[in-house]
Amino acid sequence: MIAIKEMPYQEKYEAVMKNIALYEKYVPEFVRVHLGEAAVDDLEQEWQKGTKRLPIAGSPEDDYETAYDNWIWMSKTNYRFVRQRMGEEGVRKLEQTELHALIQQNKGWPLIMLNLVRLASPGSAFKMLADQMRYDLQWLTPYVVTESNPEKLVVEIARCKILDFEDTEDVCQLGCQQIYPQWVANQFMADLSFERSGHRCTCTLRPLDWALK
Repeated sequence: MIAIKEMPYQEKYEAVMKNIALYEKYVPEFVRVHLGEAAVDDLEQEWQKGTKRLPIAGSPEDDYETAYDNWIWMSKTNYRFVRQRMGEEGVRKLEQTELHALIQQNKGWPLIMLNLVRLASPGSAFKMLADQMRYDLQWLTPYVVTESNPEKLVVEIARCKILDFEDTEDVCQLGCQQIYPQWVANQFMADLSFERSGHRCTCTLRPLDWALK
């Protein structure tokens, strides 16, 4: 096991809220374009059914857990709502919309600098990405890093936090295992793969050129 810097709960909370804000930005617009204004109202009502208020004077951990519950509820509601109204083709369109939203959200100087480093030293760029990812993933679920070198980063998840909630197969299968790898490949030139068994999962990140060999 490789030690990592622990992410404070305040940062975890902010990461969850960033992802909630992303949903609030692109999902209603997706529904408006494909289903009309009345359907947007229906979606927002569905969101409200499972949304919890942050605890008054709660700790950063309390805020994070509540926000995480809300993010999970919104995630699974998005897929369920679109599948019911548009079928599997609609879900595929939603996936591509989420991918585009992630790409747009993460543009900026950090990505520009990473690409500049990659031009000079692909190995250094991958190390920068792996170091950042093994820290950033802490908002999503508990895990341990079992391997980290210039060729790959391996993260072992003993029990995925997402799957502790009911009806989250879509969040796992579509969000984590389909959308995130496409995003990582597109924006960070890396191959992200998952091996899942029940609630356990092994997440492996490699330079994209490894995957193309």
